[in-house]
Amino acid sequence: MTDNKYVRTSVLQYWLDWSGLEDRFSLVMSPVVNKQDYELFYAQLQTIPVLSMTKIKSNRYLILLDAELAKKAAPSEYFIQCAFQDCNDAGYDFYPNHILQLLINCLEDCDTDGANNYTAAHYCVRPNWSKKAQCYGLQISVDWQNNLCLTGVTFSKVSQVDENGQYYYWNADEERMLRCWDLDRDPLYKKHNYYDHRNSINAIRLDHLRGYENSKVGVANEMLSRLKTVFSECFREREGGGSRYWPRYNSRDLLYYNRGKRDRTRGALWSAIENKTINIYCSSDSERVCELADATYHGLIQNAGVQAHNITIERSSQSRPGLNIQILEYEPENEDDVYEVSHDDTVIFHLTPNGFGDQHGDKSPDWNEEIQQIAAGESKNQDAKTRKISQEIVIRRDIVLGTLTSISDALVEKVQKYTYFLITPASKDDYKVVNVAKMTVDQNRHLMLSRRECNGDEINDDLDEVYQIVYDNARGKKKYWLKYLLLVIKADNGWLVIRDTNQQTMPDIEWIRQELNISNPNMRVDREQFLRILEDQLQNAEGAAKRNRLLQIIAQVEKIPKVLVSKGEVNQSLKEVSINWQGGAMAQINNDLRLNETFEGAFLNGIFKKENEDHIRGYYGIGLLVPKKPNTYNYFSAATENIRKVTARGNHLKKVDLVDIPAAYFEKEIFLDVADMMSVTFVRNNQNTVVPFPAKYLREYLALEDRL
Repeated sequence: MTDNKYVRTSVLQYWLDWSGLEDRFSLVMSPVVNKQDYELFYAQLQTIPVLSMTKIKSNRYLILLDAELAKKAAPSEYFIQCAFQDCNDAGYDFYPNHILQLLINCLEDCDTDGANNYTAAHYCVRPNWSKKAQCYGLQISVDWQNNLCLTGVTFSKVSQVDENGQYYYWNADEERMLRCWDLDRDPLYKKHNYYDHRNSINAIRLDHLRGYENSKVGVANEMLSRLKTVFSECFREREGGGSRYWPRYNSRDLLYYNRGKRDRTRGALWSAIENKTINIYCSSDSERVCELADATYHGLIQNAGVQAHNITIERSSQSRPGLNIQILEYEPENEDDVYEVSHDDTVIFHLTPNGFGDQHGDKSPDWNEEIQQIAAGESKNQDAKTRKISQEIVIRRDIVLGTLTSISDALVEKVQKYTYFLITPASKDDYKVVNVAKMTVDQNRHLMLSRRECNGDEINDDLDEVYQIVYDNARGKKKYWLKYLLLVIKADNGWLVIRDTNQQTMPDIEWIRQELNISNPNMRVDREQFLRILEDQLQNAEGAAKRNRLLQIIAQVEKIPKVLVSKGEVNQSLKEVSINWQGGAMAQINNDLRLNETFEGAFLNGIFKKENEDHIRGYYGIGLLVPKKPNTYNYFSAATENIRKVTARGNHLKKVDLVDIPAAYFEKEIFLDVADMMSVTFVRNNQNTVVPFPAKYLREYLALEDRL
């Protein structure tokens, strides 16, 4: 266990000031608005000075008005007048998160007289997030747990409109999408929800200030800062004066934290299939399929891990006993191109052309170029792609042959202590009918997998028992009892139910922005003053290396014929003589500049220094948080190395509900085993798994069974 460690989460802490809100705003609520009521609802909205609105329970809308303008407007019997103090009253069904959402939705309109914002959400869309006919954006919302959610959405331009459709227009000045009822406006956009690579707004960027500002974390930082300045009086003052209870991220103490690096020996998994043969085949005569099969064959032959472990790669037109890679179309046009399933002693991994060459459909220059790179072993992320092939083949072989080969003996001892279950829907019509899969491992590495359909009518074995445990444990509507469920683990006579959450770990957003601003390449400094500072450093420098570097910097800066010079121009000038600020004497000079009171900033930020890890903890390592209520824990599982300059996705907290398991037993023994089962090398490249690895085996097993 680790002392004095904490992690920030995306849950907001704040305290609203009712009197401050009443002085500035007025609040009304709509009646129930069903689809057929939209026309009347929109007509009534035009009679009041709407600053913002948000949807609450029972298809009602909570609407924020300017207090002074509301007094001048004609009273409407359509809307229900509310007081901010009615918040949390069961008769009104709105809560503090709804009030905060209203403030977020009107950040750009609060000082605009007569502004009418009819968008029941805040859709942030930056100019550089646009691509051709699409705009990628973030929906900024606060859920019932006061969790700040940044959800990716996609807006597509439409050429034809439907009178019953919902359309938006892009307000470039405010950098957001707004609801539009004027269907003659051009261009109009329609909102889609895409949760794949096509809406890939980075979670965080730490390479430069502009990249950070356009990441999800940067957008959140800007939004919280604006709430603090624009709506200062809407948040309660702290006792004794001083700052107010503005929204900020909640910090949670850690019971356990491990940031140790995982074994990253390249090609390690190839040893599990040493001296074996991999057969690459395709039954289709599709040109793309054959090209990918040939390229994969040539690429694997050249792989260092394959060569080091004496693995033979062959190319054929059909599967064989042993290890196979089938290349086939994702949606085959040819009836002969059949998806073959692993069986008996035949293990099959599948690859499709979709996703290669950044194209879908006919071949393109990108496709031809990538195929050539794959064949030459020079494709982008080639090493990661070949490692993924080894991972998938080993897992499929383990399932087919019933032997767990991919982990150490020490981890086998921990894995065999527990039983693992995965539950998935089996019927679209009846949410109670599910598939329950079970996995156990014995001390001899024998892997036992089984599945059965269950409906909860009776309890005959542990498959029925786990069904009942999860069903009873589910909160909210039972219709969604499998929502977010990831894995169930049986430990002795108790159970761990692991679910996903919307909550994420978050860095210290204000500190990161300050650090990036310090090294902002666009920041300009007085050239002569900069030279004087460097001369002072030169006079006091100890060591020949540092003096030589200072002389080189001075010589390069003197060549720049400007009164004010940007840090980027200095960096470019140093680059011409192969000098950068990383390491050794240059890092010492950078630190001296940072400490100099007459020089603004530095050329390197301190984000990646080990002593600053408290500011970004939660983006690497595995941590167990102190519980807020008995028998319910949260944990995170992130990267196995220091935070990268660009992180595509945030790290969601997972929730663990304990059923008949003592808290001390879970904290001191079970979670340590769980953490080891997430620190494996064969599921995700260079990352921990977010749930214990048996979940991967159970998913693959169910997919295999469904194909049979």
